[in-house]
Amino acid sequence: MVTYILDSSAILRFLDDEAGAARVGDIIKSHLAGRCEAVVAAPHWGEVAGITCKVRGEKAMELVLSRLTAFVVVRTTKTTNEAIV
Repeated sequence: MVTYILDSSAILRFLDDEAGAARVGDIIKSHLAGRCEAVVAAPHWGEVAGITCKVRGEKAMELVLSRLTAFVVVRTTKTTNEAIV
């Protein structure tokens, strides 16, 4: 199974319907269908939260994070090897 690592810029482009949003949407749909895994590293998750809160407010941030939690795995690294992979 293919694993896609989404960074904060990909997620923010998706949320703002900017260039690349359709590709990120396809990845999310594939993840929901079980054809791939979509992963976000914890620092990128935090960046999405911070930028969304700053630009749209805390309520919008909570909504965005709750929706993303439904379909994206948030991964924290536990070892040096995982951080490099």
